[in-house]
Amino acid sequence: AGLVKPPPKKDAPDEITKLPAGYTCVRQTGQKQYEASLEVMASASAPRNRITGISSHTVTLLVRGAERAGEANAVLVSFLRSILGGNAITCDILRGHKAPVKTVRINGVESLDCLYHRLLMAHKFIK
Repeated sequence: AGLVKPPPKKDAPDEITKLPAGYTCVRQTGQKQYEASLEVMASASAPRNRITGISSHTVTLLVRGAERAGEANAVLVSFLRSILGGNAITCDILRGHKAPVKTVRINGVESLDCLYHRLLMAHKFIK
């Protein structure tokens, strides 16, 4: 008596959050449709991996790995792959191997909007 049924679940996935105009943190590289670059500001030796912020120019991350011997870079690449699509995605650092500001090449993404949406969802839900 008086029970309200929840709306039926949608079979279609939720809308993808579009990359805002003027954002340069995610860019298409070259002529390849499935290749993008990501501008990252990374801090090492954190308690856990997470995205702490997304601005128009950079994605800010905390990673667990130590700064020595490229451990933090390996953890960063692994973390990005896990949030962006797992084994279907390849990542490598183009610039900034020893600096906190890095450029990361990402292959295998469906679109820049999809890449941005996955970063945004990881930022919202991984705390």
